[in-house]
Amino acid sequence: SDGLREMYVDVNQAGDFVWTHGDVDSGVAGFCEQIDLQLAEGQVYEVNLAAEEFVARAALLIDRGFLVTVDYGAQRADLLKAPHRHAGTLRAFHRHRMIDDVLSHPGEQDLTTTVDWTQMAEAGERHGLEVLRLERLDQFLLSEDLLGQLMNLSEHEADTAEVVRLRAGARELIMPDAMAAYFQVMVQRKIS
Repeated sequence: SDGLREMYVDVNQAGDFVWTHGDVDSGVAGFCEQIDLQLAEGQVYEVNLAAEEFVARAALLIDRGFLVTVDYGAQRADLLKAPHRHAGTLRAFHRHRMIDDVLSHPGEQDLTTTVDWTQMAEAGERHGLEVLRLERLDQFLLSEDLLGQLMNLSEHEADTAEVVRLRAGARELIMPDAMAAYFQVMVQRKIS
């Protein structure tokens, strides 16, 4: 963690939230050392220590079965090497619109970062989980026969409006530019 600095949120004299830099937390430093993190000057990389805790807890609760995680993410190499991610992946949304200043309007917008799928896979391996699949949500739904399942549901549904709603919702999930194209599904298996 030589040369690494951690970004913190502070309050300036005007009462606005601002970024400040400080020493790296020991847990974050340990993670950076574990993955041999090498950043370019000025590069930002989000560290999610809770991801390890999530996978560890899930693995503890599963004697034998599957952990299915759905989110938007990328492999670590892409998070670190993609030019458009040099400033990190932290972003804010308000009413489905991206907001430029993530620190403005606290409590009125959602903050999110991109999941490091490499971290999720490595954490799973440490806790007895093997990755079976990692793919886009739309492709996963199609391979799991979403359309066939929808047809089965539609056959037993008497309400035409409900059938139309189900079909429209499914179409939104599997269209190439729909929301599901931006999400991924990681399926990990634990065998006792």
